Amino acid sequence: MLQSEEWETDNKENKNIVNNKTGSTTNFVFNENITIYPNPSDGIYTVNLNTQNSNLKTKITITDLTGEIVYSENYIDNNEITINISTEKSGIYFLKFISDNKIIIKKIIKL
Repeated sequence: MLQSEEWETDNKENKNIVNNKTGSTTNFVFNENITIYPNPSDGIYTVNLNTQNSNLKTKITITDLTGEIVYSENYIDNNEITINISTEKSGIYFLKFISDNKIIIKKIIKL
């Protein structure tokens, strides 16, 4: 999870994040073609990455509202993934997808 004292947005329009310690930027891309269903759910989600890239390496993490990681897994060549967080408490969680120098964040709701 990004620490607020280390990172800040340089421009809300392009959603770049600047690391205050190193000066490097990371492009955060939101609302890409990733689909998650059902959402809300009892904790079992299907994630469709909607990609044509057969060599796609993707890391998926799920964090709760406090930033605690409740799920983390690396995937290679998976276009459709099943994620199970059914043992977690009900609430709002964030799925973070890291692949090809892009970070995509989606909100999910666990009933």
